[in-house]
Amino acid sequence: MGYISGPSDADRIYEDLKSGSPRTYFGTNYMRQFLLLMEEIGAEALIETWHGDRGYRRKIGNFTFNNVALPQSRGLGHHLRDFFHLLGILWRFLLFRPDVVVLTGKQEYWWVLAPLRLTRARLVASFHGMIWPPFQPLKGHAAILRALNQHLILRHLAAAVSTSHRISNQIRELEGSKRVPLFEHLPSWNAEQFEGIVPAGEVKPSPFNIMFMGRIERDKGVYDLLEVAATLSRQRPGEFDFHFCGDGVELSNLRRSVEERGLAATVHLHGYCAPDDMRRVMSLCHAVVVPTRTECPAGFEMTCAEAILSGRPLVTSAVAPALDYLRPASVEVAPDAVDAYREAVVRLKDDPVIYRAKREACAELRSQFFDYEKSWDHAMRLAFRALPVRSR
Repeated sequence: MGYISGPSDADRIYEDLKSGSPRTYFGTNYMRQFLLLMEEIGAEALIETWHGDRGYRRKIGNFTFNNVALPQSRGLGHHLRDFFHLLGILWRFLLFRPDVVVLTGKQEYWWVLAPLRLTRARLVASFHGMIWPPFQPLKGHAAILRALNQHLILRHLAAAVSTSHRISNQIRELEGSKRVPLFEHLPSWNAEQFEGIVPAGEVKPSPFNIMFMGRIERDKGVYDLLEVAATLSRQRPGEFDFHFCGDGVELSNLRRSVEERGLAATVHLHGYCAPDDMRRVMSLCHAVVVPTRTECPAGFEMTCAEAILSGRPLVTSAVAPALDYLRPASVEVAPDAVDAYREAVVRLKDDPVIYRAKREACAELRSQFFDYEKSWDHAMRLAFRALPVRSR
């Protein structure tokens, strides 16, 4: 088995799994699910990851973990970096000769792996993000990359799994006449991950605390939310606080902007939060904002579900596919509309009837994220069962 992951500390996850150590990750951990599935079926796996600033290759039991440290880059350098990264993965897979390759990370560059088809490896794609941003026209290079993926990989998949209806629709649009076996799933959590969080209705009403959790990056809308915080600090001083939980390439720049704009008393940057820290911040907050921008090919946006699972109303736009599953507990705004995000936050604070209705709707939406039959593990098992038998 070959597996291309997103950024994941895979060998650490495996060691924690084997030792029974408590989870150090808040949310859905697809790597953990993959490792458990491979152990159950007794498969040998080469797992390709990119995480941190330290590359390594390590074999533990039936698993070989190959981690590549990728430097920060933008523009042409970013594309060259990812192309050569996938070229290295292709070479390692050609030597390893997996029967099945599961594709998840580095989605734009899967086409580099097309020579694997000559080895008769069966390709299974696990789509965690939109194939293209649906709210913006594709730029020239993005259209080229999508076409390469479409013709060299997507139309030759043995099976696929997808984390939202909207992603599935994009897959069907690109695959042509071939109807690849396609199985949908949702991110999944254990209910105990949300135990101990103070109910939103018991949090003191003022200041009204807003939470952002996720990668601190421009296309995740962090500067849009900072602008909301700046406007409200002028218009309604002392009434709103904003909490950012997460790490990312823009964290130091965001911290500088907070200081330069005199918002340190209003905007709190918590950085990376371990599960206990995440629960502590959630317990302070009244609502969650997920302001992902249209240029981002968003995944399910798991933080949307985590808002509802913590009993907090959600403010987001249709950029987040999760909204399709969470509308009763959400306030929907137009994509990229900073003023609309500000108005939604103010509405939740000023209208206790609306706030209570959105908060109470959270309870009705929780069970879908605890349902095993809607999990990635279940969808992947169905995908494996649908694979054509490879003749020798």
